[in-house]
This record gives sequence, structure tokens and C-alpha cells, in this order.
Amino acid sequence: MRHATRRGRRYAARQGKVSAIAHAPYGYRYVTKHESDGEPRYDIVLEAARVVKEIFTWVGVEGLSLGEVVRRLAEREIPTPTGKAWWDRATIHGMLVNPAYHGTARYGKTRLVPRKPGRRPKRGDPKIPRHPQVAEPTSTDEQDPIPVPALVSRELFEAVAERLAENRRRHRQQKQGAEFLLGGLLVCHACGSAYCGRRLPQAGSDLRYVYYRCIGTDKYRHHGEAICDNQGVNGSRLEAAVWSDVCSLVKEPGRLRREFERRLERPSPETVDPSHGENSIARLKRRIARLIDAYENGWLDKAEFEPRIERVKQRLDREQAALARQQLETTSDHELRLLIGQFDAFAQQINQGLENADFDTRRKLLRLLVQRIEIDHDEVRIVYKVEPRPFAPSPVKERRKNNFGIY
Repeated sequence: MRHATRRGRRYAARQGKVSAIAHAPYGYRYVTKHESDGEPRYDIVLEAARVVKEIFTWVGVEGLSLGEVVRRLAEREIPTPTGKAWWDRATIHGMLVNPAYHGTARYGKTRLVPRKPGRRPKRGDPKIPRHPQVAEPTSTDEQDPIPVPALVSRELFEAVAERLAENRRRHRQQKQGAEFLLGGLLVCHACGSAYCGRRLPQAGSDLRYVYYRCIGTDKYRHHGEAICDNQGVNGSRLEAAVWSDVCSLVKEPGRLRREFERRLERPSPETVDPSHGENSIARLKRRIARLIDAYENGWLDKAEFEPRIERVKQRLDREQAALARQQLETTSDHELRLLIGQFDAFAQQINQGLENADFDTRRKLLRLLVQRIEIDHDEVRIVYKVEPRPFAPSPVKERRKNNFGIY
């Protein structure tokens, strides 16, 4: 957003005008100044407002979870604001924390900040462009209140906030640190989704066993329809098989060290000046702003404006993706140099008591050596960050037996 536009919206917000937001949340309709008496406003949409009140009542009074709210909306066949049949939990949560529903919309709830380097790319596709800036929430003092018609009482809104806070506390108490050994490494080969861990009760026992399943089989994540039929895996057997294979690899520390040193022989991304990419991105953004100004002022017609700005946006995406890859490679090389500097101690540690390593040690070692673990309908494939063993023609494959694990 241009600075002049941002200043104009901030000024309108401080005057209490909803034109600063320029759109209305679910339950309202934004009425422009041309449709009204010269002042934009929010009008209540009765049917949607009824749904909003029910959602707040379900959570604040009945104590329903977000998942239960989604299921109840689906049972009643209430469509989403965009007309879809299945609601997303994030949409429900966003509604429940929106202060506009108790009569006070707020302008400036988020701001853009530079993305921190070193975060991993999206699972399964490291080449997806990542925007150099991300949104972070602002404090209440930095936001400008705008009065709008209330759909729920402040007491109900606060009751919902307390329920959500209580749910978060319970979730943190239930998950003290990492819970599953292979969490974050498992990928479904069929649909590309992650596998998540669950603890399920054992029949006739108070104990619970670990079970990994593809989130592509979750209907609520995909608008009521599962996108994958890949079966789940017995966690104990899968973890034992993966750890056994990793142990056989780490008992060859000489090959590991040669692999780490080989990686560092490639041209270092640190030799490339990151400011070049940053300057190029800034120039492209200024060019986009100039094209928009020219279009708004009538200096360019639509037929000429659209292809030109599309080309600039595509180039901007490429530049941002290249800068993100460079930052990721710089972080990876730094970690490798630290590892090689302590390699002798590392080699000694991994050969002493490897079979009896505790949960944290096993988890750290797996993340150091394993890129991902692909689960297909009939096999499990371990993809290492280092080359497979010299006598192995491909990364280790284990056959899988239906729902009962691998053998």
C-alpha cells in the first residue's frame, strides 16, 4: 500500500469512518458513500448476523470447540461467506476474535515486517516463492477504534475470549515439547500432505499407542471431502524401523563427514551480495506502484496496463524466490560449518550408547540426517540429507503392511 493511501486511511479511521477498512466482515454489508447519504457504513445482514450470534453462543455459552462448530454448521448446511459448504476452523476463529461484532471495528490490527531468514519452505516444494514480508499483530494501543453496529454483547464476546484462552492453555499443557518422534518428517507420497501423530487407546489397557495418519484424509481440512485414501501407520513399528535404519547409517561417521565437506565445496551463497536482490525487489515494487498510478490517472488503458503489470509481478515473484533460496542456503551452510567444527565430538557421541539414546537425542539426530520420510500405499521410503549407503541403489525402502505398520 502506498504511503499516501495508508495515511489517508489512518486519518479516516481516527475520524471513526469505516471507509478506512473498506469492507465488512461476515454478518454485515459495506455501504459506500455513493449508496448512502455521503457517509459509508455497515448494514446488518439479518440471516448472516443470526449465524454469527449462534456461533458465539455455541462457543461462549455451550463451550463447543472450533471443530464442533464446523461440524454443526455443516449439519445445518450453512454455507461459508464465499458460498462453500465446509467452514474452515481459522475462519471461525477469526470471527470469534473480531471486535467489530461487539460494536468496535479496529483499523491497523496487523503490520508487515521482514520475514526472518532460515524458516523452512513449504513441505514438499522448496521452490515455492516466499514473500519477503509477513503480517504480525499489533497492540491495541496502535489500533484505531471505529464504532459499528454490534451483533453480540460485550459480555458474550469476553466469554468467548476466555473459552479460547482456556482451550489454548489446555493444548499447551497436553503438548509439552515435541510429542512424536517422526513429527514434521512424514509426507504422504500419494497426495503430498503431512502425516500427523495421534495417541489412541489400546483395547483392554489404559495405555495409548502412537498412530500416524495423512491429513489429506481429514474432511474438515478440504471442504468436507477427503483428498487421499492412504492408510495410517502403526507409530511404534514405523519409529523402530526408521531408527534402526538411521543407526546403521550413523555408524559410518567417516562417510558422513565426507558428505558434509563435499557440500561445502560448492560455491558459497555468502559470495553473492544479498543487497543486489533486495535492491532489485525494491525497484520492481516501485515500478508496480508507478504502473498503478499511471492506470489510475488514465495514462494507461486496461488493455495495456494488465499485461505490463503481470510481467512485472512475475519478475518480482522470481526475484523474491531467489532471495529466499539464497537466505535458506546461507543458513544451511552456516549450520554445516558449525557441525564440521564439532564433528569429532559428534562422531564419538553417536557411536556411544546409540541404541539407548533418549527421545530428544533421537529426534535431533533424525532431523539432522533425514530430509523426509515418504509413506505410500505399500512402502515407506526414507530420503536422507546425505547420500544413501554405497551399497544401496536407492534410499531405504520398507514394505508396509496395511494399518499395522511396516515389516
